[in-house]
Amino acid sequence: MNPRLGLLQPYPFERLRGLLAGVSAPAGTAPISLGLGEPQHPTPQLIKQAVTANLAGLARYPATAGQPELRETIAAWIGRRYGLKIDPATQVLPVNGSKEAVFSLLQAALDPEERDALVICPNPFYQIYEGATLLGGARPYFINSLAENDLRPDWSSIPASVWAKTRLVITCSPGNPHGRVMALDEWKLLFELSDRHGFLIAADECYSEIYFDAARPPLGALEAAAALGREGFPRLVSLSSLSKRSSAPGLRSGFIAGDRKVLEAFLLYRT
Repeated sequence: MNPRLGLLQPYPFERLRGLLAGVSAPAGTAPISLGLGEPQHPTPQLIKQAVTANLAGLARYPATAGQPELRETIAAWIGRRYGLKIDPATQVLPVNGSKEAVFSLLQAALDPEERDALVICPNPFYQIYEGATLLGGARPYFINSLAENDLRPDWSSIPASVWAKTRLVITCSPGNPHGRVMALDEWKLLFELSDRHGFLIAADECYSEIYFDAARPPLGALEAAAALGREGFPRLVSLSSLSKRSSAPGLRSGFIAGDRKVLEAFLLYRT
């Protein structure tokens, strides 16, 4: 067995289930679970119709890189949403939800033989960030989102010695659980640090389509890179999923997009 499995923390939802064991809701109430972050709205009819209309496809293995039509559809959505031109053949890959993608990306990006490698993670954080880091042979370095700093991570507080050991930075915008969106000046700083130290940036954007103002959708990582003239999205990938935004967690459907060299390594790991 992988000896690093002993480094993993118990999943918080398991602990919550233990704490709630034997507790029942008052009669006549419909409790709202604060455990697993699962959509509370029904899956849209168009998704269900698309699935049932294509059940014949279950008889075939899908291509590891995804069907060309799916990659083209994802690239077209990125174009509509962010105003970007993405090459569906080299800059986008379908994934089994963003959780699988985060784990696979870190295993492909990290060298398990490298000592003292770090992955910078937001705090609060999605537990897969920590677990994938530890199983990849690195250590997580958490940067807090504090109320007194408007929930903005203080990237400038990270010592140069930490940046020198950093191999990957995970961002989550809009953030979980606070919903804060990273601003363009934050992305600019992160990109400059990435250029200086050579680390990858994995932008977890599974909440990108959950927002209040339809006229002002949240800024995305690839969108920010394009606005700053970073052609080809060097050392940057965005991860997205239908789970939260489309009430379809059971579909396990998402994508990873960005730097084609990173996607080549990601695909090689999955293969």
